[in-house]
Amino acid sequence: MQLELAAGCNGAAPPSFSLAGLGAALVVSSEAAVGEELLFRGPLLWGLAAMIPWLARKNMPLARALVRRWGPHGAAVFAVAVSALLFGIAHLLPSPETPLPALSPAVAVQAMLKVVEGTAFGSLMGSLVVNSRWFAARDGAILRSLGFPMLLHAAFDLLYFAPTLGLGFPLPDTYLTGNVLDELGMAASTLLLILAVFVAARSKKARSC
Repeated sequence: MQLELAAGCNGAAPPSFSLAGLGAALVVSSEAAVGEELLFRGPLLWGLAAMIPWLARKNMPLARALVRRWGPHGAAVFAVAVSALLFGIAHLLPSPETPLPALSPAVAVQAMLKVVEGTAFGSLMGSLVVNSRWFAARDGAILRSLGFPMLLHAAFDLLYFAPTLGLGFPLPDTYLTGNVLDELGMAASTLLLILAVFVAARSKKARSC
């Protein structure tokens, strides 16, 4: 079943939206959400949060300063920040078969935006984990704390993948395309994610007062 979206020109077939493409977008977004949340907000985030108090007991200066200043909350913030930054950097890496694009001003801007965008998104997902009752209880229920972030991550990716796959186009192998038009959407989503991080931080601060 296909819904024609536009009339073709010069005899070319018009782009069409297919349920098969939508199904592919659903599969890809679900796989990415589950895999990335398991890696970056699972053992990595939980492990970092548990490691800071342990390092503080071993008299590591940075860990001691975090625990002394913010207690267990400092370890959680550190874990969210580091896992989110690694999440952002990981999204710069293309598929193994794709060579890195030549460095240009457009590519440099895209790289910076992608790291900031990914870090902001990772911060939001990480905050959901550390504010969950399972993380607070520290009962080892890692998978339970990842349920809601996985759903939101899948929804976010579906909004990104559905137009491309639904119309039958392949997903790009890398975010660093060098196309200035691609930067507009990335910049818009980056600003929205930064705003979401700011609002979440403000709401959390208000609740703690």
